[in-house]
Amino acid sequence: MSTTTITVSPAQVANFIAGKLAEIAVPSIRLRQDIGPIQVDRINLLENSEEQPALQFKFDVAEGMGLEIRVKLAEFAASPAAYMRDLLENLQGIRHAALQRRAGRQAEVDAVYSLMGGKQ
Repeated sequence: MSTTTITVSPAQVANFIAGKLAEIAVPSIRLRQDIGPIQVDRINLLENSEEQPALQFKFDVAEGMGLEIRVKLAEFAASPAAYMRDLLENLQGIRHAALQRRAGRQAEVDAVYSLMGGKQ
């Protein structure tokens, strides 16, 4: 049985991941628009005193939240399909939890605003 090795560059990985994230990203005036509305930076993560090459994705979503995702290239390369599935599932869970926390605090914010003499 022969094995096949496929080599992809970090730029190709960045384009692939940003293409998937672009579905939930919105344009932002505070971030560079490197790939669509997403800012992408090559970084090294220090883990157990060892540097791991990674990509950092920064983007905004419609709910007015900013997201920052760091992808270790070795973890992505080990299983791209599983990595993307887990990433997108986790993003949905994080987004839902953030919206729930935001909604739960709205009454609190309204009460403080009212005490300050603000109109609603």
